[in-house]
Amino acid sequence: MRQNSMTPQWEIDDFAKTWLLQHADGFRSGTMWLATNPPKTEVYEVAKIHRDLHDGGFSGTDSAYYDATRVPGFLDYLRGGPNERETFDGVAEMADINKRQGTSFPAWPKEAFGVGFDDAFMLGFANACYTAVKMR
Repeated sequence: MRQNSMTPQWEIDDFAKTWLLQHADGFRSGTMWLATNPPKTEVYEVAKIHRDLHDGGFSGTDSAYYDATRVPGFLDYLRGGPNERETFDGVAEMADINKRQGTSFPAWPKEAFGVGFDDAFMLGFANACYTAVKMR
């Protein structure tokens, strides 16, 4: 997104349009999930995604992994759609990574799911939850 120096209008390229539309779709979907009256603990957990990744995380290009057992209703809500979260064994996955790389990073949660800094839908969804937490 950049401002045209000859006019006071902003030009939005196709990538930015797509990202903004996906983010808005995520926010709308998050708002609809909030209307189902999910447990507050799940809303707080999903809001953490926005807190952790809304600006790219610590490095600016972070991915984060979360405990799937803390948000079963959230994962059920996304199940069957294009933004379904795949869960995996975080302990085994990190053990494999540590073995291959010769590192000793701490394990992810046993049942984990990941979110990247560039997942516009998830950031929008989490933004709706973050906004709800801030408004309570």
